[in-house]
Amino acid sequence: MSPPASPLDSLRAWFETDTLRKAAWICGLVVLAVYSGMKADEMAFDNAFIITDDTRLGSFSIESLRLILTKDYWWATMASNLYRPLATISFWFEYSFLGYGAEPLGYQIGNAVLHWCNALLLFSLARRFGVSALAALGAMLIYALHPVCTEAVANIVGRSDLIATMGVLAGLLCYFRALELPAGKRRCGQLLLAGACGLFGMMAKESAIVLPAIVAWHGILRFGEWVRGGAERRQWVMDALVATLALAPVAIFFVVTRWIFSSHAGVTNHPFIDNPLMAEGFLVTRLSALGVWGLQLLALVLPLSLSNDYSFNAIPVAVFPFGNATAIMGWVALCVLAGAGAWAWRVRVRWPAGIFLWGAYVIAMLPTSNLIIRIGSIRADRFHYLPSPFLWIGVAGFVLWALDRSGPELAKRITRFALVPVLAWALCLAALAHFRCYDWRSNLALWSSALAAQPGSAKVQAASGNARVIALQTPENEMAAVQGHLRSMQIFKTNGVPMYDWPMQTYADLIATYLSLYDSEIARGKKGPEIELYLDQAIAVFEEGSRVENAVRQRWRERYKNQAVDTAPMLDFFHRNYAAVLSRKGRYQDAVSALDEVLRLLPLKTQNYGVLADIHMVGGNYAAALDTYLLVRVMEPATRGNLSKIAKAAKELDANSVPLIADGSGEMKLNLNDPLVERGTRKALLRFKGLLLRSGLFVEAYRVDRAARYSYAIHGPLEGAN
Repeated sequence: MSPPASPLDSLRAWFETDTLRKAAWICGLVVLAVYSGMKADEMAFDNAFIITDDTRLGSFSIESLRLILTKDYWWATMASNLYRPLATISFWFEYSFLGYGAEPLGYQIGNAVLHWCNALLLFSLARRFGVSALAALGAMLIYALHPVCTEAVANIVGRSDLIATMGVLAGLLCYFRALELPAGKRRCGQLLLAGACGLFGMMAKESAIVLPAIVAWHGILRFGEWVRGGAERRQWVMDALVATLALAPVAIFFVVTRWIFSSHAGVTNHPFIDNPLMAEGFLVTRLSALGVWGLQLLALVLPLSLSNDYSFNAIPVAVFPFGNATAIMGWVALCVLAGAGAWAWRVRVRWPAGIFLWGAYVIAMLPTSNLIIRIGSIRADRFHYLPSPFLWIGVAGFVLWALDRSGPELAKRITRFALVPVLAWALCLAALAHFRCYDWRSNLALWSSALAAQPGSAKVQAASGNARVIALQTPENEMAAVQGHLRSMQIFKTNGVPMYDWPMQTYADLIATYLSLYDSEIARGKKGPEIELYLDQAIAVFEEGSRVENAVRQRWRERYKNQAVDTAPMLDFFHRNYAAVLSRKGRYQDAVSALDEVLRLLPLKTQNYGVLADIHMVGGNYAAALDTYLLVRVMEPATRGNLSKIAKAAKELDANSVPLIADGSGEMKLNLNDPLVERGTRKALLRFKGLLLRSGLFVEAYRVDRAARYSYAIHGPLEGAN
């Protein structure tokens, strides 16, 4: 009589048939359970900039699609060299066509579906490497429920990581399927399809560039076919040629788009606060990067202090060679990676998939590791979203390989004793991931969690206070924001950071907080010297910030010479907030002058003109206010917030003016027959056209002429309109 089957044996027997369908159902239930708590209350973190503030998403039109395809990823907020049209198109489709608007839940559900698809691709890829169905299921479920993945799933703009990962995994599946087919058109077709998947991923995020490198790594491992000669050599050469042809567009897309958008953005300075390695030498940077890699590996096992931010000084820069924990972790990570690679190379004949998976993981990590080039962040949890599938497949394959070598009896004992701890670990991961999703519900929850996890981060200290004010504007929260900014500044000062690396954003936010305190007290009816003190403190912050700005300018002149530099983080909010302070102080001309340089260096930033128009209104210069409000309207036709301000300025100039009329749907629109509006619109169109021509945007300037004719019914040339 045979012994009764164990629960694991019964599960294995049940899962051996129709595995993909059953895996899909199981994975879907796990993803649903883990991510059921991610219903966000607001667009938190970068989602507000990428989705809510992007005017391209507002209408489902050919013009919006044209702007998405011709502008960079951060176009609505700042100049950048990132081009991710597929991610933006997906947001555009959901925002306008599906009508999600600024409600986050629909976008998050879309992310969860993409994550589910990626987990199934991992399962299929594991099966291609000979991993048993049950072990592949385990690798898939760990990936599906791991807390590190929440930054790509619960965070809406993690969509780019999801699509890029899908392109890479699907491309590899097509590549390996091609190698199983006989030589001919079908084999070449699968290789070309792999290239198409890579291009699909590249259009969402640059990290998909790893696909050609991973395919090349596998081609190197197949080099023995070349050595054997004959038909195998000819097939190896043909596969290499077709794969190169298929994957070349991925690399070309990366190089061309980076070149085009880098030239448009000028020199984009990665802030020191986001990545302190920007200020370090070669050896310290690489050792620190290895230390961060070690921390990321540790987080895959014990994800206890995850954060949306790891900037200065959350992870101290390594002190070469063994001077602090980061340096020690760097050496440990190097030993672990080198040891794993050496072991995988030694057993490559008995387990050939091991060396490929180790190399694929390392290749997928390199673009975001700061080992090759320094990027805009020292660490982010989402950076492990693309590489970790290769790691989990490798772990599952290694466990199977080790159990096969240990013999059936020992393998059963090991499985019996290890099963409960592994299941407990997986359940803990699922619980951590579920509760981590709640952190992405609002800015307050997100930055409060970051403050608990990374209290040494200067950026977290500042942002957590801001989040409290955004959530509820009370004197207590505003003072907490002030204290957070002051603590952030103190971190830079006490750590001996050169002044040119101090963040201008902190000074801008602190001025805004003092301004908010002043406005709140005035709204409560309070007056007196103690209230004016807030404005005086804001001016004192500006004076210190100006010294930092001068240091930054000098540093940039030394580093970039005469090249154009993305100066928006330095000038935009800082001078704009200071101008608002001067306006509150009754210094109208000084307030206008404070914006002059910002407008000169950032002539196409609409928000600056909106602030200038408000200052004109407060100063009683209603003609200038009306002209500037109309300029904002011309620059961003989708903007509806300034209609009431246009009407108010026009009424101040002429009580008989009719600046607004109702359209067919009952909403208000500009009355282009009103003399004030017609004259001001002509001036605004002419001024906008001049700004575009001076910025070298000749095609956009031509479109202003078309807009004048078809949108504003202004015929004839604009020259001399004012």
